[in-house]
Amino acid sequence: MASDNSALWPVGGFYFTVNIPDINDDLECTEVTGLKLKSKNMDYRPGNDPTFIMMKIPGLKEFENLTIKKAVFKQDIALYTWYKSIQSGGNDQERKDIVITLKDEQGDPIMSWTVLKAFPISYSGPDLKSTDSQIAFESIELTHQGIEQELA
Repeated sequence: MASDNSALWPVGGFYFTVNIPDINDDLECTEVTGLKLKSKNMDYRPGNDPTFIMMKIPGLKEFENLTIKKAVFKQDIALYTWYKSIQSGGNDQERKDIVITLKDEQGDPIMSWTVLKAFPISYSGPDLKSTDSQIAFESIELTHQGIEQELA
């Protein structure tokens, strides 16, 4: 009897949505990078340990900055406006919980990542060339206080 491996079929990373509250519920972006969690470790060894081995203990958590890249659209400066509001003394209400949802080919959610208390630290406008026939892209780099992942 053959086993059903359909649940183990790899998922493409090309169909996803990004929800930034009060900015855009379905941000049309082309790329999201930085969904990375990391922990530092601490070395510990009690003086009476006869094994003479350092124990590794989980330490502080670190989170890589998140970068969102999207096409430039007419009348849409929402990411720049958010960046500007933070950099001009925005308060804690400008931090946002961003939800990134990975979808299958039918558009059904598979899993999501919630990026906690994110705010922009860098904004990049498009590279403009008169001899290039490319889409104009902008990107925003966000720092945050953690990422939670869950299945849909």
